Amino acid sequence: MRYHYEGHFIFSPNRIYENGRFMEKPNFDVDFISFFDILDDLKKKCGFDVIKGDKFYYLKADKALSDLDALIEVKDDTDVKNMMDSYKKFPSKPIDIYTLFRDYDILPNGLGDELPAVTVDHTSNQLQNPNATTATGSNTIKRKTRGPTRCLKITQLENGQKLPVEFDEDDQAIGDNTTAFVWFLGQTIRSVSCCPLQVKQWNKITDDKLDHMWSTILEKFTFEYSDARKGAIFGHMNALYRFIGIS
Repeated sequence: MRYHYEGHFIFSPNRIYENGRFMEKPNFDVDFISFFDILDDLKKKCGFDVIKGDKFYYLKADKALSDLDALIEVKDDTDVKNMMDSYKKFPSKPIDIYTLFRDYDILPNGLGDELPAVTVDHTSNQLQNPNATTATGSNTIKRKTRGPTRCLKITQLENGQKLPVEFDEDDQAIGDNTTAFVWFLGQTIRSVSCCPLQVKQWNKITDDKLDHMWSTILEKFTFEYSDARKGAIFGHMNALYRFIGIS
């Protein structure tokens, strides 16, 4: 896996990632990779800040960077799964990840259904200020900022920081962090590191995957433990597993 970061795209006429830095990472274990693994790694190694609206994309394995449909934004574990599927046919090809400041986009003006108005300045080949109100750089594309990434309570956690979760007498999550907790459970069961694609029923998930799933939850949340509470949480995940059509 390779990280391309602190740069931006120009179009002259083909798409090029300019003024960026490069880092080659050891390969992630396909069975143990999730959206939060990559997000945390980018935060530590590349100064990536999802709170400010930074975004990251993967390059499709069968595409070139100049292809308009080559880059896919990664927002959750479903996108990570699709990324890994894209590279299964190209096992020797490294996965390329591109990060962008919140104000910049991957397509030139006039392309893409969701692109707002952009400003193009042909007077300079350098990115002067990624947070400025006008864009600089040869054919550099700058857009209006998007809204905050969903579930910021989780994505903004520092290393070792956890969200406290309260439970009622029936071991149902309650309180301010309930939405974040339930959202995270849904993301966890979509993660191929926890629920392998070939497993179609919850009761077929192996103990080592269940242990990994539980450890993943405890990395982000803290609460009073009991066997009944753990069973209730897994019961809720089982219901989610069936509801989203995995089993």
